Amino acid sequence: KRGWTEPAILWTAVIGESGTQKSPAFRLALKAVRNRQHRLMKDHQTAMKEWETQHALYEIAMSNWKKTATKEDAPPDPPEAPEQPTCSRSWIEDCTTEALAILLEQNPRGLLTLRNELSGWFSFGQYKNGGGADDVARWLQMFDADPLIIDRKTSRTIYVPCASVSIAGGIQPAILERSLGQQHRDNGLLARLLIAHPPRRAKRWTETTIDPAIDTAVTTVFDRLYAIEPNLDEDGDPKPIKLPLSPQAKQAWVAFVNEHGQEQLRYIGEDAAMWSKSAGYAARLALVIHCIRLAADDPTIEDDEVIDHMSIDAGIRLSRWFANEALRIYRMMSEDENTRNQRQLVELIERQGGSISPRDWQRLRSHKKAKDAKAELDALAEAGLGTWQSATPGPRGGRPSRRFVLTE
Repeated sequence: KRGWTEPAILWTAVIGESGTQKSPAFRLALKAVRNRQHRLMKDHQTAMKEWETQHALYEIAMSNWKKTATKEDAPPDPPEAPEQPTCSRSWIEDCTTEALAILLEQNPRGLLTLRNELSGWFSFGQYKNGGGADDVARWLQMFDADPLIIDRKTSRTIYVPCASVSIAGGIQPAILERSLGQQHRDNGLLARLLIAHPPRRAKRWTETTIDPAIDTAVTTVFDRLYAIEPNLDEDGDPKPIKLPLSPQAKQAWVAFVNEHGQEQLRYIGEDAAMWSKSAGYAARLALVIHCIRLAADDPTIEDDEVIDHMSIDAGIRLSRWFANEALRIYRMMSEDENTRNQRQLVELIERQGGSISPRDWQRLRSHKKAKDAKAELDALAEAGLGTWQSATPGPRGGRPSRRFVLTE
């Protein structure tokens, strides 16, 4: 409706222990973006070489003009300096908010912040003129593509009318807790992150690779997305393209918002803040999905400039998944030491198939004594996390064996 718009800005974080293959997946997902930046850098190098030649000629012409201008009563206009080219950017890594504002001036369509380890991003104010709280406030503005003004003491004021920055990265669970602290829970930074903490899985060799045709298709989709140009306002400045909902999509959206709002009453504190943001994320994800479908030549789209019910439904499903995943992760981050140890033991048994014998548990946990292994499993049983089950002897007889089985 009028007054409620959502930009295609996503802040995402994959949570996982060291060695859980976050980086390879990160590199693969961003291959097309990084390849594009490589091409842009090469184009910029070529443009800079041409500019350096033109600038050298300009300096000669300016020198000659200065010599003749002082001798003439009506000297000609001075030579015009060639404009130095700027490098178009697809992504950035680490910079101050002042430097980021300059890059946004040069790249009004927005930027993507990539951090293999997001802990550095949380270190606001780490630079000499960082500003700490000011940096956080500026980042919160960029989440909503709000205007950004930075007044600099030694030079000009920087103004970005639509400061749009998405974020993607990974972080380890313990580092995330330390980096967040209470500050970033209270200021809403945590609530703005789409977080996922995939379960650990055994690393296995596979000959499977990405089909070159799929690789090419993904690159084509990214190139087409980058080719989308903004609208222009009456002054010729770029402005975002606003896409309305189809009647069927609007009906689904209204039902979701009403249901989602009722559900939010169950939560307080950081849970309620996250749940509130997840409604907006449903629209953002729907917008991203619609644009991807357009770039992929989806034949089911009836109107390029209207978001249909398929994109809205997909955005809602994704938003609900991320909201529930966030609640699970928030519970993990608020665990006491005993609860955390129990959860980690349960996850270890899950990776063994959901059940385990005392002997195997003793080996797995490196207990010197069998009674220590059994006591650990008994504690999980007393907590209601599993039960002991006896297996009948096989055809050869023998003593009945006991296994600890997790509760479903």
